[in-house]
Formats: sequence, C-alpha cells, structure tokens
Amino acid sequence: MKNKKLIILVCGGTGGHVYPAIALKESLKKGNYRYIFFTDNRCKQIFKDYKLDYQVIYSGNFSRNFIAI
Repeated sequence: MKNKKLIILVCGGTGGHVYPAIALKESLKKGNYRYIFFTDNRCKQIFKDYKLDYQVIYSGNFSRNFIAI
C-alpha cells in the first residue's frame, strides 16, 4: 500500500459535493491510488453507510459579505 499515491477528497455540506466525490473515488479504483475523504459532521453518516474511509474536519462558514470591504 505504500506504493499507492494518496488522494484526499474534501467535501461536505448537504451531499451535493459528497456524491460526486464518491463517484470520483469509484473511477480512481482502477488506478494505483488510496484515498480518504475529509468532510464535516453533516455528511459523516453518508460515509459510514458506504463504508468509506473519512476524517471529520472542522471549519467555519463564510458570511454572505465575506468579500465586502
């Protein structure tokens, strides 16, 4: 397993980014890769249901005016 390149897939939220990331992982199974998902608490149950390796990360939210001066 040391010869496999690690790919980190970061996704979270309501699932709109999670399912495409899972599909990407499925396409990567054909290559010499290992993978882990980084997600937030809202999506960890999806990864448990699919029996995928994941790590919960904590981050803040952007406010609607995060680019306002």
